[in-house]
Amino acid sequence: MIARRKTHILSSDFFRAVKSLVKKDINSASWVREWERTFADFIGTKYALATSSGRKALELILCCLKLNPQDEVLLPAYTLKDLIPVIQKLKLTPVPVDIETDSFNLSLLDLEHKISKRTKVIIATHIFGGPCQIDKILSIAKNNALFVIEDCAHSAGAVYQGKTTGSFGNASFFSFESMKPVNTYGGGMILTDDTTMVERLRQMTAGYKKTDSVPFKKMVVALTESILFSTPFVWPFLYLLSSRRLNAKLARLYRLVQKPPGPDAAFGVFQARIGLEKIKTLSARIKKRQTAADFLKGLLDSRFKPQAVNAGSSHNYYFFVVLVPQDVWRVRRFLLRRGIDAGIASEVTDNCGKMLGQDCPGANEVFNRAIQLPLYEGLSEQKIRRIARALNEALA
Repeated sequence: MIARRKTHILSSDFFRAVKSLVKKDINSASWVREWERTFADFIGTKYALATSSGRKALELILCCLKLNPQDEVLLPAYTLKDLIPVIQKLKLTPVPVDIETDSFNLSLLDLEHKISKRTKVIIATHIFGGPCQIDKILSIAKNNALFVIEDCAHSAGAVYQGKTTGSFGNASFFSFESMKPVNTYGGGMILTDDTTMVERLRQMTAGYKKTDSVPFKKMVVALTESILFSTPFVWPFLYLLSSRRLNAKLARLYRLVQKPPGPDAAFGVFQARIGLEKIKTLSARIKKRQTAADFLKGLLDSRFKPQAVNAGSSHNYYFFVVLVPQDVWRVRRFLLRRGIDAGIASEVTDNCGKMLGQDCPGANEVFNRAIQLPLYEGLSEQKIRRIARALNEALA
């Protein structure tokens, strides 16, 4: 079975985990500070603040802005649905903005249309690691006195016009969950150049519980998934997942396993130490993904439409997503019968426009036609040819 994704796991992760149980680091807090400095330098911002998750990072940024109830937060209509309750929890109003059907990122035209007197914030997502037109979004925001938060949960290491994503907005946030470009088995990061904001954020998080604990549950889940999903034994589960009736239930069950940490949890020392190791190889790993993506694109039938890369952008290919010209559920099952795992519908990301009761045609089209294909460093040329051949045969 060719798995749709491969978690970046190092053998040293488990060695370090066991070592952390035996011997506590007396300079534990310094590791988290070093991780923050290193990540800020990598992205190109003055400040970074580690958090327990990407969602917590977004919540903290919004709290820091001291918005009024019912103020509007604009977000892509095609993105992770878990952002919606984060916004609503703060008594703010999430407003979905339609997307471009080529880049899958925010539509500038719909963005301007959705701005109202109550709009205060734009969340600019770099979906699947493909940078959005952040410079133009910032220009629109400046003309309307709006705050821009870059959602970089997918895009660590992606570049737009010579700068790394996360270095453009008033603030940005990243995720370090197991399948993300930098895997620290959970956690997130806030980045900003705003001194006042970072001081306020540090005051807000001063009482959070510092921890030397190791996220063993997430490590075991990640390792089990990595091993199991590359074997034939996972086929029955994937077959059930390919059912329209069971897909949503199984996807919901999987997300329950990935529960967010407590409200006052802090980023862990163990996580900081492995983050410092993995950031060293991120750029090299992205180059391998880019090479594999270019090769796969060259093999696909022209009727498949890979996510477009905006001019001046460098995609990190966190996900390799294409639009298919026919029933995506049938194509997914066709691939599965040939031993190729692929993601569709809410397994890729969510149709937030529909969830919020607003018609967003671009998001509807992409949600219904998108398929995530296997692509990661270490995927052999032979397997890439096999994926392309099976996908092309699905149109026959």
